[in-house]
Amino acid sequence: MIEITIEEIIDRYAVLLLDAFGVLVHASGALAGAAQLMDKLNRSGKPYYILTNDAAKLPATAADRYGRYGLEIDPKRIISSGSLLRNRD
Repeated sequence: MIEITIEEIIDRYAVLLLDAFGVLVHASGALAGAAQLMDKLNRSGKPYYILTNDAAKLPATAADRYGRYGLEIDPKRIISSGSLLRNRD
């Protein structure tokens, strides 16, 4: 089995995309190690985005929720399925 560290992943890719549910959080809160990962990414300066299919929450609402779980994520880094829709007049 080949093992790779998060540091190697951060170095290998220009931008990181992380799924929110099941990778960082679950129904009860943050997964083990998620807060440390977010701290590492925030300190690294590496561009990253959190993807979620929760169309009911604005990125700011999701960031607040993640913050309550100890995950510091700028709302500008959250891409939800709802945020991909454009207003239609």
